[in-house]
Amino acid sequence: MGEADPLDSLYQAILTDPRLKSVEREQLEPSDSDGITHQHVHLRDVTVAGTPVLLRVPRLSQWNMPPEQQIAYEAACFQRAQQSGCTPRFFGALGVSDNLPRGALIVEAIQGRKPIIPKELPAIAKCLARLHRLPLPPAEERPPLDHHANAFSATLKTVEEQAAYLDDADVEPDARRQIDEELSELHSLEESFRRMTPVTTFVGTDTHPGNFLIRPNGTAVFVDLEKVVYGSPAIDLAHATLYTSTMWDPDCAAEVGAGETTAFTSIYLTAAHRGYRNRLEPWITPMRRLTWMRTVTWCARWRSLSRLRGSDWDAAKLPPRTRRNVERQAADYLKASTIEKIRSEWH
Repeated sequence: MGEADPLDSLYQAILTDPRLKSVEREQLEPSDSDGITHQHVHLRDVTVAGTPVLLRVPRLSQWNMPPEQQIAYEAACFQRAQQSGCTPRFFGALGVSDNLPRGALIVEAIQGRKPIIPKELPAIAKCLARLHRLPLPPAEERPPLDHHANAFSATLKTVEEQAAYLDDADVEPDARRQIDEELSELHSLEESFRRMTPVTTFVGTDTHPGNFLIRPNGTAVFVDLEKVVYGSPAIDLAHATLYTSTMWDPDCAAEVGAGETTAFTSIYLTAAHRGYRNRLEPWITPMRRLTWMRTVTWCARWRSLSRLRGSDWDAAKLPPRTRRNVERQAADYLKASTIEKIRSEWH
């Protein structure tokens, strides 16, 4: 006998939601734009509160959360972000069950397309400004979302954890030398940033252009909210414009020049306002370096873990198009020549 179709199990799970009990199996349509962490399944001709919906079905937790914690975390991300008006509406979660071992989220299916880069970076800047203007809850009300009291140290810790995989990632010697140099330089900056008062906002974290959709009216919607934290908005500015971000999604890949990055930041700062320009500006380039290093070391982690057959990270479990793209980008981002080109921005 062949393996059971995962969509059959998903279908049984969604019937437990009273709003979806009349859905037919044939209305489940897997998206061709899946990511590493989630499968996206559209529900054709199905609405909740008059809104088309899709299901975000986790494949794994990149933060090693158990399933119940992961789905609760992601639900909180969507629920809090929707107040900004530039993320999908959130309609609830399907709990962890035998049919749905990691649960699923029911969210608005945004009617839009991938952004044209760099032309539509201003729309992304304005969307980020709206996210970052969300009210900051008191510290005791921020869980389950993580709070990075000092985003420099928190991000550097992530980089260090991922850098442990470099030895097993087939990184060429010159690339490894440059990565080690950059890590050493970032360590030397850490103490000064520990003494600085950070700007703290709601932060999307994974804000590369491929995680946005452009509505027909030209506004941008941030659609991938699994990694939200309270931390430095400079991370989102970096991840929207770095080479390792703008080249990630093949459906909107493009290089962004220095002038376009400067214009993007200026538009953001004008839209965000809130009087934190002077406090944020010293963080922009250091967090840009850290965000780039976070991506580079993530690629090393991916190369190592994706070889583990049968694991959550097993590359063979991904749709072929997604797998080929990740492998292609990791190879590029870990090349010595690519690393040298990116580092030339601040060296």
